[in-house]
Amino acid sequence: MNRRGPRIVAVTGGVLYGMGVFLASFAGHRLWWLYISYGLMSGIGLGFGYIVPVAVLVKWFPDRRGLITGVAVGGFGAGALVTAPVATRLIESVGVLRTFAYLGVAFLVVTVLAGSFMRNPPVGWRPEGWTPSASQVSHRSAPFTASC
Repeated sequence: MNRRGPRIVAVTGGVLYGMGVFLASFAGHRLWWLYISYGLMSGIGLGFGYIVPVAVLVKWFPDRRGLITGVAVGGFGAGALVTAPVATRLIESVGVLRTFAYLGVAFLVVTVLAGSFMRNPPVGWRPEGWTPSASQVSHRSAPFTASC
C-alpha cells in the first residue's frame, strides 16, 4: 500500500476475492479446485481487502484510531450478517455451485466499486484542532508500521 496506494491494493483484493468465489462454482467433485479457488485465491483477496479500509481510515481519523478501527471491523463482520441469509436462500433455491457463481459476481462488483474510492489523505493532513502527542508523532515517523 505504501508503494502503490490503497486503491490498487483494494481493487486487486476485490478482484481476487470475487474471482476466487466465482471460480469455486466450477469445483464440482474436485476438492482441490475448491481449495485453490475459494481457499487460496479468495483468501488472499480477502486479506488485501480487509486491511485497506482499516489502514486508510486510521490515516483519515488519527485522533479516533480505536473507534474507527472498531467501526471498520464491525462493518466487515456485518457483511456476514447480510451474506449468510442470502447464501442460505440461494443454496436452497439454486444449489451450492450456482450460489458460488452468483455471490462471486456480486462480491466482485461491490468490492471493486468500493475499492475504487479508497485513497489516503493528503500529506500532512490532520483533523481540525487535533495535535498529535509525542508518542503519536514518533509512531507516524517510524520507517515501517504494521498499519501501513
